Amino acid sequence: MFNQKELLKKLDRTSQNISIRRDSNFDFNKDDAAFIIIEGSLLAYNEKNLTQTFSVGDPIGFAEVIAAREKNLRFKLLTDLKLKRFDGTDIRKNANAADVVSRTIIKYSISRIFDFKNRSTSTIFEDIFLEKNFKSLRRSTHEEDGLIFRINDTADSMYFLERGKVGLYSENNKKVAELKSGECFGEAALLHNRRRNYSAIAQTRTNLVVIERALLKKELTKDPPVVRLSVILLLKRLELTNKMNWADDFKK
Repeated sequence: MFNQKELLKKLDRTSQNISIRRDSNFDFNKDDAAFIIIEGSLLAYNEKNLTQTFSVGDPIGFAEVIAAREKNLRFKLLTDLKLKRFDGTDIRKNANAADVVSRTIIKYSISRIFDFKNRSTSTIFEDIFLEKNFKSLRRSTHEEDGLIFRINDTADSMYFLERGKVGLYSENNKKVAELKSGECFGEAALLHNRRRNYSAIAQTRTNLVVIERALLKKELTKDPPVVRLSVILLLKRLELTNKMNWADDFKK
């Protein structure tokens, strides 16, 4: 939907290019800043010492600076790195001023990254966006065990879970998430222009609001490039966090 490289070009004047040698002791957590890997890779460690490789295009610190949270990930450089550095204050200011759809995706992405208990969308999303677009939004109903989409399906829409429960399943049929009323799903594949990574199956009788690609793009384009970039990068970070956590589930 949005090309990350093109967004970075538009933000060239508000970011810094940084080169880091593999044998340096660069501290990613020192300053109020966030980074994108332009060249190279590193290994990230969480508080449980679970690891995940971050490589070209992956974000470092965006979720933490937007949420104003302490940076707890530790990093080991696997190669020399080239990075784009962004000021944390500027990212936060733009994220907090974002229009309703971008702000909603940012909010629930951060809630899932940090495993907050309340992961539903804001009432602003329901009262403003859904109400304003009521006539143009399609509804769909799925009975228990009904398939909403499957792995490798083309992504042409995201979904708002109006009523019911939805399970997301990996390729080996492992449930990776259970979503409840008030949550959204399906936006990551849509924004990254790729096929579905998971299958979505109704756990109970479920009512969904379907938000088509064209409408989502129209809403996200209302915000400046730094907000669109933040939305894309938070969804990337969520996927990296999920992969890291699956390693813990596998050990159990």
